Amino acid sequence: MQKALVGDQKISLAVDVWSSPNHYAFLGAIAYMITPEWELKSFVLGFEPLSGRHTGNNLATIILKLLEYYNIKDRLLAITTDNASNNGTMRTELQDQLKELSVEWESQVGTIPCMAHVIQLVVGELVKCLSVTPTNDKVNEVFNEDDIDAMLNSDNRLSDMNTHCNVIKKVRDLKVTQIGNTLIIFIAKQIRLIAIAIFASPQRTESFLELQPENPRVIKQDCKTRWSSTVDMLSRAYLLRKYIDEWLRSEGNYRKKFLKLRVSKLEWNHVQYMITLLQPFKQWTNALSKTKSVVIHQAWIVYNQLYDHLDDAFDKFNSSHASGEIYRSAIDAARKKLSTYYSKTTTEGLLYNLACILDPSNKLTLYKTSDWKDYQTKYTTEFNNYFKKYYKPQVGSSNQLAIAPAPIDDFTKLALQYRNQSAAIPTNPFSEVKGYITSPVLQPRNPLDNWRQIQAEYPNLARMARDVYSVSLAETEAERLFSIARRVCRWDRASLDPHTIQMIMVVKLFNPELVVEEAKEEQEEVEREANGKLQDIEVEELRTSNLFKFPTLVDDSVAARFPELRRNFTTVLNESNEFGV
Repeated sequence: MQKALVGDQKISLAVDVWSSPNHYAFLGAIAYMITPEWELKSFVLGFEPLSGRHTGNNLATIILKLLEYYNIKDRLLAITTDNASNNGTMRTELQDQLKELSVEWESQVGTIPCMAHVIQLVVGELVKCLSVTPTNDKVNEVFNEDDIDAMLNSDNRLSDMNTHCNVIKKVRDLKVTQIGNTLIIFIAKQIRLIAIAIFASPQRTESFLELQPENPRVIKQDCKTRWSSTVDMLSRAYLLRKYIDEWLRSEGNYRKKFLKLRVSKLEWNHVQYMITLLQPFKQWTNALSKTKSVVIHQAWIVYNQLYDHLDDAFDKFNSSHASGEIYRSAIDAARKKLSTYYSKTTTEGLLYNLACILDPSNKLTLYKTSDWKDYQTKYTTEFNNYFKKYYKPQVGSSNQLAIAPAPIDDFTKLALQYRNQSAAIPTNPFSEVKGYITSPVLQPRNPLDNWRQIQAEYPNLARMARDVYSVSLAETEAERLFSIARRVCRWDRASLDPHTIQMIMVVKLFNPELVVEEAKEEQEEVEREANGKLQDIEVEELRTSNLFKFPTLVDDSVAARFPELRRNFTTVLNESNEFGV
């Protein structure tokens, strides 16, 4: 890393804390930089055992030791972390400790919240308000048929509805939102129980797979540690809904019990709505986790797209609908959570702005749209001031040979789909910054590929781009580091102490042959889990079936669950005129 750094070039970090299965804590630190050949490189700085409380001061001390060890304490630009409060304290403490060493670092400018974690928190708020959050930490392997009756009777507000004489009184006494909320909770529990019932028995699994003529699959169970698992569970169930119904109707001695779990067409509508609501969040999370390219310049795009999605979802539901108010309340809570972090970009979003303008395929294009016009002057001035302060012109630069551009990854494709490209501005060079800003925008692709071609024309801006594009938008590399550590801390190695684990990690990470071996193991692990995760062909199947468009919902799901009451229930709904789109 030291050999690749040029002049006063900056690096950025991604930092996260992990607890091993044998209950030891470690701090993982990844350094990012842009090489002279305009390639993004990452380096593991440390896998440090933690003792005592994980206070901001303790974390800052460990990070400073790593920076000093590698002699890069004066090269730090930004640190990407999750949104835990101790990370904010860590940055402030690190700024103070660096200042004592005569190194100036602005913690506010260098604050980058992990975008994947922001998305997770927003979705967490959404599923919490819908009350569909799973309670299990891992896959359930035991199915108890009594759980079916327990689910149906879990809400006292509906427990009496099995008796014909009470149904009309019960429905009239309940508020619209109470019925809607109960139905949504029941639907998630229904599918969860179906997934457990199939998975818990090899015979039931076999019978379910035999019903599927092509590409047989089981239903993925969700767990609370991975919010996206709920989307996968619902999506897989939706795709297999025909076979689920056949299986529930044909499952031997369990038939009478399992028939109570049958999902009506209208209930599948609720499943469709929940998938549609959650899918964009999962899409961005997956794209973030897979990308190995610079994406900091797309931060505004991610925030905007998620805001637009939530606004559109909110407007689609009529609040007079039985479940409409529940969905709208959940969406509103998610918007507020997203706003909490987006509002911080007013004071902590400098690097997002710099990266956006430094993208040769964008420059000020985004700020010329109607949503951003009010910010164009502010962000342009901010960009100019930062350039003048830190990137004084340097004499001499060498032209790099043209190198074939890398293919566009999923994250960049998503961002380009959302962003509308506008016409280029005529060239009117006056200074390096002005010449760059007023020159035509380049072909949309990885900004590093574009900078490889134009660095000789804008040498000082190229220095700035190298620094800014070292910033990571998520902690995905740290997560990969912890995946390797998880394979080190297997159940049969429970007696390993923290320093031994650290030494094993050092050997693995700095031995090329072992790195290749780890990559193979990781790929095998991905393949083992593939049956439970949505495959690309399934995502395309969902898309072509218009699943990602908001459906119109009609709430007679209670009637669907109790067929003998359907007629009476529907009559009550029509008479009371409380439930309707």
